Amino acid sequence: MSTIKLSTRQDWMDHWKKHALVRLIPETFIYSDLIKRAVSAAGGSGKSLELGGFPGSFSVYLKKYCAMDVALLDYVVDHNIVAELFKVNGLGSGDIKIIEADVFALESQENYDLVCSFGFIEHFTDLKQVLRAHLKFMRPGGILLMTLPNFRGVNGWIQKIFDPKTLAIHNLKIMNLELLGHALSTLGLQDLRVEYYPSTSIWLEGLSSRNFIIRLIIRVVNKSISLLAKVFGRKSRWFSDAIFVLAKKPLP
Repeated sequence: MSTIKLSTRQDWMDHWKKHALVRLIPETFIYSDLIKRAVSAAGGSGKSLELGGFPGSFSVYLKKYCAMDVALLDYVVDHNIVAELFKVNGLGSGDIKIIEADVFALESQENYDLVCSFGFIEHFTDLKQVLRAHLKFMRPGGILLMTLPNFRGVNGWIQKIFDPKTLAIHNLKIMNLELLGHALSTLGLQDLRVEYYPSTSIWLEGLSSRNFIIRLIIRVVNKSISLLAKVFGRKSRWFSDAIFVLAKKPLP
């Protein structure tokens, strides 16, 4: 069965043109707590593979702060941008292996201690197939770390009103803890943690270039969510902006 992609190569080329991709990656980078937890579960070192990783920010984090042997796999890679990102962060061109390929077509050449993706699985319609694409690269006993946005709450309402085109390339159905947990369990993964991430920031593509009224609305919504989350909890379908998965591939 072929995986139906909700986004195209051109979608991603257009997307990355709107972002400043070369930047210093701090130790307090987004999801740094999850990354360090996953690295520890994987043994504290070893080999990691990031799927859909361009421009390489999370791979840089894994190399720079976790001392992992890192590979980055994506089918859209601008090697000049990657080289500049590495340079700004004190890394050389060979410090992270770049694999430019389709994750579904590529046969696993190595087994990794940690396989991760950040905002990747929601761009496909076949959940189990995209999960298997992660598992085929994992060694037995290896760790899986994935994050994806949560558009089934307030964040999704904002996307629907202000950016339905971007929302359309996301699979909202899989942004469901029970569905994700069941799919992972049926594939045999163990020590599952499928949870809302305790962050409540509204994400809107190209917000800085939008008109003042939209920026003001987002600012008000963000402040309102932050206050509500203090009362009702940050790890909530309605307020959390992301979901994370931590799991282990069983030993034979």
